Amino acid sequence: MILKTSSTSWKRELRETYLWSLKRNRGMMALFAALLFLAFPVLLLFGLANANIRMDPMTLEVYGVSAQYASVFGDMTGFAMTLSVPTLCALFTLLFAVQLFRYMHMKRSVDLFHSLPVRRSAMLLGRILAGLTALYIPLALNVGIASLIALCFNIENKGGQIGDLFVQMLGLMLVLAAAFLFCVLMAVCTGTTLDMVLSVIGVNIAYPILVYSSVYLVSCLLPGFNMTVNLDNTLLVALAPFVGIFLHASDAPTFFVWWAILAVFLLLSSVYLYRRRKSESAENTFAFQIPKGLIRFLITAVGGFGLGFILFWYNSSTANFLIGLLLGSLAAHVVVEAIYSRGFSRMKRSFAGYAVFLGAFIVFYGVVATGAFGYVDRIPAIEDIESVSFEDNTYYQEFGSDHFDIQGEQYENLASVKPEICQAENVEKVLEFHRSVVEFQKQAGFPFRMSQGGGIQYQIVYHLKDGSTFQREYQWSPFDTPNAEENSQRLQQLSSDIVNSEEYKTSGNLLFYLEPGDISQIEIENYDEQSDMAAKTYRLNDAQKQALLEALRQDTLDLDITNREDFSGRVACLYLRCGDENGLFQPAEGSKLKNLVGDYTGKIQVSISPYTLTENQKDLAVVQLLEEQGWTAEES
Repeated sequence: MILKTSSTSWKRELRETYLWSLKRNRGMMALFAALLFLAFPVLLLFGLANANIRMDPMTLEVYGVSAQYASVFGDMTGFAMTLSVPTLCALFTLLFAVQLFRYMHMKRSVDLFHSLPVRRSAMLLGRILAGLTALYIPLALNVGIASLIALCFNIENKGGQIGDLFVQMLGLMLVLAAAFLFCVLMAVCTGTTLDMVLSVIGVNIAYPILVYSSVYLVSCLLPGFNMTVNLDNTLLVALAPFVGIFLHASDAPTFFVWWAILAVFLLLSSVYLYRRRKSESAENTFAFQIPKGLIRFLITAVGGFGLGFILFWYNSSTANFLIGLLLGSLAAHVVVEAIYSRGFSRMKRSFAGYAVFLGAFIVFYGVVATGAFGYVDRIPAIEDIESVSFEDNTYYQEFGSDHFDIQGEQYENLASVKPEICQAENVEKVLEFHRSVVEFQKQAGFPFRMSQGGGIQYQIVYHLKDGSTFQREYQWSPFDTPNAEENSQRLQQLSSDIVNSEEYKTSGNLLFYLEPGDISQIEIENYDEQSDMAAKTYRLNDAQKQALLEALRQDTLDLDITNREDFSGRVACLYLRCGDENGLFQPAEGSKLKNLVGDYTGKIQVSISPYTLTENQKDLAVVQLLEEQGWTAEES
């Protein structure tokens, strides 16, 4: 880079560096723009032009063309903005960073650029601005072209669709800035372009794996902890911006706040370190040793967790995991150090860093295995609880269901209803159950041992009076103690007292929300192992609807949910049908269903589970009603 005149103006130095760097990368910009054009606008255009426009087969009337185009537009932009566009952006982010900052890793180039009358901060910031411009202009141009295509096809709600597309673009630009500045920081800290690229790739792959592995380890050790509830996307990719590029469509405010904070931090750190970077660092391994140690620690941990979990999954042995972790982490440490140091000359000194990893792991494992500072024992006080949601997946109901969903006319979810416990006596039953689970888990072994479990067996969610929630999920695992059978029976009895309570059954069961007028007809299906099933549909009058609903409600209250009915002897199945042929109906004003959907004014549809009837259930009120009314399936 040659300035026409020497200048003491920082702004002039910045502008000249920016323009020169941008000019040097215009070819790469054009290539990036062309590839984005093929990956987004061209595919979008072909998708809309070849859309399968549906029409009425009888009248040949075309169904809402604008709405169908809008659906295609949403599908195509969704694919492009979550896969093809982010992939190209991630690739060119690294390419532009290498192109703009590889001079730091060549002694002759460093001597040349640092001899120019340009401040280091202006030189670095000018190149950073050029890199971001090279990324942003092609991206914005192609999003603009895609928006014009949407206008040409006159898609439905084009303002909202295009607005959402631009919001996605802005989110992507923010994460791209963090990813590019991460590359800049690695360029400043490393001594060769190879080390820069390896460090960028290593951190962005290893960090999410380490976070996921750590959370998984906690879920294997800590009773009540479940990674599907406690693992946040922002945490998962917090230091892996290249992975974050593919998650830019997240609607969590913390996701974008974090990337803004990280981008500023990376920018300030890069400028600060570059001003202190020695020119002699070029062609060495690292200009600053701390980043090298952190990256080595990260990859060492991933190697240890990787081999440890492979051996653990073999037979669920804690000893296997620890042996695998030791061997895997040692191998990963040696490999990383050999690559960064180009040999084994510094290997002996590097084992101090490996000792730090082992110490950190021992502390982490010890804290989790002993209850994570009271996490296992922490249970809310009854006076702080507003309501409780309790699920015991040991039982599978074939006579109806204890939960249901409500959808609108366009299949949008309006509400999900599950059993909710509010009465003090039932809340106390849940607390007693919770305390017993914790006690039995400790009896099985303390400090806790690793266990793969067998899926979620118990889930407890406390809704507290301050508006927060307190959740615990316990995996199925046998209590390996002398009194294991006694403990298991105790939990079954406590659970039975909860799920068979009237409040539990009425708060989540659809039968106690329906009005007789919501039911349009029933279908009876007979089971015959020797022939095909026979079925018949009956339309009911108001009195029959009322009688049927009351019978089903009474049977639901009388049945023991925990009773393991032999459904191999089932003789019939009853299906309730609500509303029209599509299951749509208008909830009555003031009804429970209407209160659940709030201000929604359209028709709704509800998920209705069948009611299986067996040979041993002839005393049920609904069975007697069916026989009284003569509602049976036709003979096959």
